Amino acid sequence: MDQQFGEQIGNNLEVYMDYLFIKSVEEDHMLRDTVDTFQQLWKIIMKLNLRKCSFRMEEGKFLWVIVIKDGFKANPEKVQAISLIPPPISLKEVQKLKARLVAINRGRDVAQNPNDTEESIWCFLCEAQLYGAAEARKQFLEVGGDPRPVMRQAYNMFKDGGDPEKLVDAFSKGRESEYFYASLYAGLYYESQNEADKAKVHIVASCNSPYGQRSDDYMASLAKVHCMCRNWEL
Repeated sequence: MDQQFGEQIGNNLEVYMDYLFIKSVEEDHMLRDTVDTFQQLWKIIMKLNLRKCSFRMEEGKFLWVIVIKDGFKANPEKVQAISLIPPPISLKEVQKLKARLVAINRGRDVAQNPNDTEESIWCFLCEAQLYGAAEARKQFLEVGGDPRPVMRQAYNMFKDGGDPEKLVDAFSKGRESEYFYASLYAGLYYESQNEADKAKVHIVASCNSPYGQRSDDYMASLAKVHCMCRNWEL
């Protein structure tokens, strides 16, 4: 879908899986934007389910939010779901609550930035805690191409399954930032598979890497906090 509608996505169209959302800034542009989309649908021989189509809407649901003419607003159904969740009383329950919040909000950042690889990965990590890695992978958020080679490979590893050791090896002699990110996401991948010992090796390595020690990148701080929460010595 990203390839077929690449010129429109981010301009007058948003795409997620098999959802199409035609957006127009001006009412006068609505017909033109709709024609552009249908011409492309005709070109790639794609049919729509008319029962699921809606037109001339000023407000409507898209993914897990309500889209209005001024942007997004919360879906009342999702807000009610949050209010019914019992208050967490342990660290594990806090982590589960965070996973639920991410699941409710999943797709919103990606809708604004279709190439947000890290949003997709972190959504998977949270949902893996809640549902398990296999189930989380079934609803993996697909995004466009990240300009960073290390993040493209990390994304493919989380999306399709892969070998974290190969990710680290591929960038072990690259830029310091690439080795840091490869080690961090290798460790996080292992953690999603409940392999804590291997996760520890790589996440600690990311913290102790030159980039992890010197950079003011917030992800370097995140890696250190991750280790602190698990009592891993650096």
